[in-house]
This record gives sequence, C-alpha cells and structure tokens, in this order.
Amino acid sequence: PHDILSGNIIFNHTPNYAFVSNIFTDWRWLTIIFMFLFIFSLGFFLWKNLIKNNYNNSFLLLSWLALVLGGSYFISWFILSGDRSLVRRFDLGLAFIFIISMVYLMSFIFSKLNLYNILGKISLIVFLILFSWFGTMTYASGPDMRVVSQTEYEVAQYIWTTGYNEVETKNQKYCVLADTWVLLPLESLSQGNIVGGGFPIDYQFNQVDRVELFNKFLENPEKKDLEKAFSLTGAENCWYLEKLENLKEENIDKLTEIFVSQPKEIAGFAIWNIEIEK
Repeated sequence: PHDILSGNIIFNHTPNYAFVSNIFTDWRWLTIIFMFLFIFSLGFFLWKNLIKNNYNNSFLLLSWLALVLGGSYFISWFILSGDRSLVRRFDLGLAFIFIISMVYLMSFIFSKLNLYNILGKISLIVFLILFSWFGTMTYASGPDMRVVSQTEYEVAQYIWTTGYNEVETKNQKYCVLADTWVLLPLESLSQGNIVGGGFPIDYQFNQVDRVELFNKFLENPEKKDLEKAFSLTGAENCWYLEKLENLKEENIDKLTEIFVSQPKEIAGFAIWNIEIEK
C-alpha cells in the first residue's frame, strides 16, 4: 500500500492499514463521479471567463491563476524531476480553485432555475446532499498514517526517564536506534533534546543512516553496525529497541552478544543499552 504523490487533490489512495470501511467509503466509484464533475466545473469556469469574456476581474484573475497553477503542476510532476518541494504545496491552491469553480457552476445553474418552484427546491436539496456526502466521504477515509501507540509512548518514556532524565542534557550527544514511531514521542518527552535519536538529518528531514542501521540490526546485526552508530552520533552510550514480535530468535542472541547484556522487556519491546568503551 502506498500514496499517490501526484494528482491526489480530489481523491487519495488510502493505504490498507489506514482504510476504514463504512457507508461513505465502501463504494469508491462515487469519488470518480465527483472528480469528473469538478473537472467539468473547472472547464466551464475557464470557458466562461476566458473565452466568453465575463469581464469580472476577480473571476478573470482566478482563471489565469488556475492556468498558471495547473501548468506548473503538470510540468513539475510529469516533466521535471527532483524533490518537487514547491509543487507539493500547490495542492491546496488547486483545491481552492476547484471549489470556486464548482460553486460558480452551481450558482450559474441556480440562476437559471426558479428556486421557489418544486424543481428548483429539489435541485437545491440534491446539490446540498451530494456536496455534503462528498465532503463527509473525504474525511471518513481517515488519516493516511497511524498514530503513536500506547506501548510506543511507554517505551519512549522508559528511555527518557531511565537513560537521560537524570543526566545533564546540555550539549549531550544521543544515540537511540529505534523506529520513527518511538522517536517521535521521545522527542516530545525530551523537550526537543533528542531529535531523530541523535542521528544525522538531511535537508529533507530524512535519516538514511539511521534507517539503514535499524534495518541492518533487524536483519543481520554485527558489531561494526554498533560502532557505526557511535560514530554517527558521537554519543557515549547507545540504545537499541524493537518489538519482540519483529525480532528473530537468532538475532536476539546476536544483539545480546553485541551489547554484552540481556535485553529488558518493556511494553512488548526488547531494549538493549551499552556504553562506549573508554
């Protein structure tokens, strides 16, 4: 399961672990219908203001803004390459344009109807129901990412209170090799002292070295991996923790040998700690 990075303005590819089945999400084709409706409304909005010359300065400005944003979005995603730091911020702008164009289309339709007769009233009610359904369906799909679990918070609290809370934290180096979902509450508990477990963070907030070491410890831990962790962080002691259910029996033995200590079991996690040899 993964997210669609480009074009997820109207609908999003929700991962399996975040998908919640309910009346609003069981039949997903309704999203496609709304997508074409939004695209049609945008086309009508541009046609009315750029080709038919509506001469409304506000709508004319929004029309040109839609063309500029749409063109930039297409070029950045499908022609250029790289991190695309700017175009990722265009989603909200384009979503705003889509909403404006939809409201514009509806106002045009209602201007042709008599809202005081039965047909006009039914049309208004149907529009309100459909628009409300679409909005609810969007939020009902749930978040893409999970939240920190109680056990992850507890083990982060253990690391902070046991390993660092009683120690002077100013200018201290840290080494906590763990999953991101443990490091997030640890950063909060340490009031921002332990960020990313103490490992290097690049300009895109990635931690390639930490992730690589974490996966290596999970698959085939070696003494040199621990030495690399000390080298990257500059810390005097290092923690490694992972859920017991994810650890192979033979790797638990290897880790125990590398850290020269038996693991502590806290909230379903195995935790090792070692100080650098001086």
